[in-house]
Amino acid sequence: MNLKNILDKFREKREEFKTVQRQDKIQELVQQRKKNSNERELERFMEEERQKEIKSQLEMFRKKRAKEVNGMKILGGKNIFKGHKNILTDNKKLFGMHNDFGAAHGGMYFK
Repeated sequence: MNLKNILDKFREKREEFKTVQRQDKIQELVQQRKKNSNERELERFMEEERQKEIKSQLEMFRKKRAKEVNGMKILGGKNIFKGHKNILTDNKKLFGMHNDFGAAHGGMYFK
């Protein structure tokens, strides 16, 4: 198959989908017009309630999933940083206030 055939098939599928979608909209419109106004209003209220229920259940599942994800360890193993000191506060060699290159030691430039 060459590229032109693939693109033609893709366009045909898209056109077919659009056609079916238009037919579905027309069918829905015909069904709605057959109903009286009270039926349509009742169905609208029932749909709103159904959507509220779906939203509340979805929020509950999202909270549950968030708790599960937060409780998981990333690597599933032990914490590799536990028991180690913070090098920014505890390393005297790195952050000491003494200078090894001073005049007392000969210095870098003065001998």
